Amino acid sequence: MKGTQAENVLSKLFCGKVRTYISCINVEYESRRVEDFWDIQLNVSGNKNLVESFKDYVQVEVMNGENQYFAGEQFKLQDANKGVIFETFPEVLHLQLKRFQYDVDRDAMMKINDRYEFPETFDAAPYLSDDADKSEPWVYQLHGVLVHSGDLNAGHYYAFIKPTKDGWFYKYDDDKVTKATMREVLEENFGGEYLLPNGTVAMRGKTKPIIRQMSAYMLVYIRQSRLDDVLLPVTKEDTPPHLQKKLDEEAALREMRRKEREEQHLYLGCKVITEDTYRAHGATDLTSFERAHSEDEPAAPRFYRLLRKSTVKELMEKVGADTNVDPKKIRFWAMVNRQNKTIRPDAPITDINATVEDTYQRLGGSKAVELRLWAEVAESVNSDGDAIWPATPTQTNGNGPKTDLIVLFLKWFDVESQSLSGAGHIYISREKKVEDLVPVILKKMGWPDKTQLRLFEVRDIKVGGEQVANNIVGNQAKYD
Repeated sequence: MKGTQAENVLSKLFCGKVRTYISCINVEYESRRVEDFWDIQLNVSGNKNLVESFKDYVQVEVMNGENQYFAGEQFKLQDANKGVIFETFPEVLHLQLKRFQYDVDRDAMMKINDRYEFPETFDAAPYLSDDADKSEPWVYQLHGVLVHSGDLNAGHYYAFIKPTKDGWFYKYDDDKVTKATMREVLEENFGGEYLLPNGTVAMRGKTKPIIRQMSAYMLVYIRQSRLDDVLLPVTKEDTPPHLQKKLDEEAALREMRRKEREEQHLYLGCKVITEDTYRAHGATDLTSFERAHSEDEPAAPRFYRLLRKSTVKELMEKVGADTNVDPKKIRFWAMVNRQNKTIRPDAPITDINATVEDTYQRLGGSKAVELRLWAEVAESVNSDGDAIWPATPTQTNGNGPKTDLIVLFLKWFDVESQSLSGAGHIYISREKKVEDLVPVILKKMGWPDKTQLRLFEVRDIKVGGEQVANNIVGNQAKYD
């Protein structure tokens, strides 16, 4: 702020000057020191209100008898008055009420819950030095009240603020902002005993008064004659362009989220495992549905928010556009929860003109809040460009043509990088032997025919008694 118009704005708004002095009573001698202050700490204990605290603050201590003041070689020991007096107050005056103090008897810090009153306006002129500038009134108007509710060890903070000269006070409590009455601002934050509207003390039982747990600990006053200068209206021109842009973006985001909440029942979330997400998945299983897809989480399933009346075909087109795959070469498999705590493809979705809502409702085996799918990509197409699919494995419900084909998902463990990654899937007959997998895998991976493989089937893995994976086929490659 140095070198700008705002260089001295903080001190002009918030900084005053106080004089500490020792003035001899019988001779013309005074020692003084003037210092800046940004807030004034006022005693609550022993004082009933703000006026008493100010009088306590500027009270004069007489130094006499054994406590005489040494006024230099010329005047030696002298009776003197010692005290502080204010030379000027700032435009915005912060008063800290000392609610937390050390208790000698308890040898601990304690919160003072005594009743302590403060006004909506007060005159600070009586606490100024005689030579202070009093050409305009030093009357202050309450602008803010900071409140602590609770005891020394725990509690909650909130504030009451009057943003405009003649408007309402508002209560700012975390993310809630509500209008406040003057009783809420003043009476309810004085602390001490609860007073009923008729002025009597509220009692717990017949003998014990109810003590408030909330009380003001900081007051903010603005000099009345400077209100128009301090509480200037904030115009659009006052807001820096980059900040206005951020505010507009936040407002648009809030509006979008509000609209989403209102229209949430019209939409269905869809999570799709694609070839690229499976290859990036460096753990067992096909994916982690709990994670959100991003540049930092490429293995997480892709997420789509669709109108429930959207068709499966429309979803295929979206997935194809994101993965650079012809939608005709894509078919979805419904993912279902199995008893062994894994999630696996169950059967292809054949009706691509069905809505995603109908598809989701037909999946009785899925308990997820979103539609979970695996996007299979065909390796070959016919002359019309339509995908050629292997015979569909027999579905769990027994429907469809009989076939002995099964789908195996492959994982490749790279010995050199010590990393695991997805390696696609293959169809193979149940009747085939394990060694029959080798040429199929070599072709899929693009490895030489003489590449030596070690094949592992990982299943029934349990951690702490809980099964976490089943029927995952992995391989370790060795080269001649």
